[in-house]
Amino acid sequence: MAWMGKYVHSSRFIFAAVIMAGLGGALIWGNLNLSTASSSVKPARNPNTRNNIQDMILEAAEAEKNGRLPEAIGIYEKILAQDPQAAVVYLKLGQIYFRMGLPTKSEEAYLKAIGYGLNDPDVFLFLGYIKESQSKLDLALEYYSKAELAASRNPVLYFNMGNVHAQLGHADQALTYFKRAVVLNPDYMDAFVNLSIVSAQAGEYFDAQYYLEKAEKLGYHAPVQYKEGLAAKVKEPLKK
Repeated sequence: MAWMGKYVHSSRFIFAAVIMAGLGGALIWGNLNLSTASSSVKPARNPNTRNNIQDMILEAAEAEKNGRLPEAIGIYEKILAQDPQAAVVYLKLGQIYFRMGLPTKSEEAYLKAIGYGLNDPDVFLFLGYIKESQSKLDLALEYYSKAELAASRNPVLYFNMGNVHAQLGHADQALTYFKRAVVLNPDYMDAFVNLSIVSAQAGEYFDAQYYLEKAEKLGYHAPVQYKEGLAAKVKEPLKK
């Protein structure tokens, strides 16, 4: 039915940030500690070299934050010249290339990160998003599933998995993953919207109404056609 539409909130791509931790000055990249992770930049024999790499990482992060993406790429490449197996640097390059509209180079960078031992759920999440954006849904689901197996409890991952299942026509699985997303993030408006729409598509109109009301409380403004169509369906069983 036309009023139902399609899931209206698409998948998400989250960029990790670089920060300096307060204790001991440990360098943190997303949830990866560059000072201790075996797959990150290795300690150099010369402490000055190590400090230089840390400075370069912060410089690259600042350039990336301010939209100077080619500059950030140049800095990360200098780090790779000192340590060609710095997996986390490939992770960052993958993010930047995707932001620049270069999904093939982005995927290559992520695969190098995995090849050099970075078994972080976010890497598989990013790869899944690339494949989803290319409408390669089976591959997207494969990568998202690997992120899930890597012990990810990221509501964005479950939201994206719900979207892929919805696009594949797997209503039950889509609802399962959207529900997991809102368990982890009770204020996840987009997930409640998609729960409503997939429930409506499955003929579960009362559930659809419930999820729509949850989304509206979080600030969602539903299309009039959808609200009116859903309200009519909810009232149908009451008609004599």
